[in-house]
Amino acid sequence: MIDWDRVTELRDEIGAEDLATVIEMFLDEVAEKLQEVMDGTSKAALSDDMHFLRSSALNIGFVKLAEMCAAVEEKAGVGHLNADIAAISACYEASAKELREHEGIRAA
Repeated sequence: MIDWDRVTELRDEIGAEDLATVIEMFLDEVAEKLQEVMDGTSKAALSDDMHFLRSSALNIGFVKLAEMCAAVEEKAGVGHLNADIAAISACYEASAKELREHEGIRAA
């Protein structure tokens, strides 16, 4: 679900304290975007929203979430606008919980 090598790479690049800050910023941004999508943002924006989520997920190492978003992004790009956003949100929540536990970060 999580690419721990990517998390380690980030920690090495920016330090443990800054990593915690980056993680929280990432989690807040992704949660906000997922809520927008679940609230019914423009169907035309679904591909763009999934692209944002996929890119963000890859940056922090959420590989499963990135895969799910990529699949929806691809389908939305050709007009298939039905997506299981609840499953994507559940994957995000599980990944966020695992990352916080692994890094010793308390939920905000």
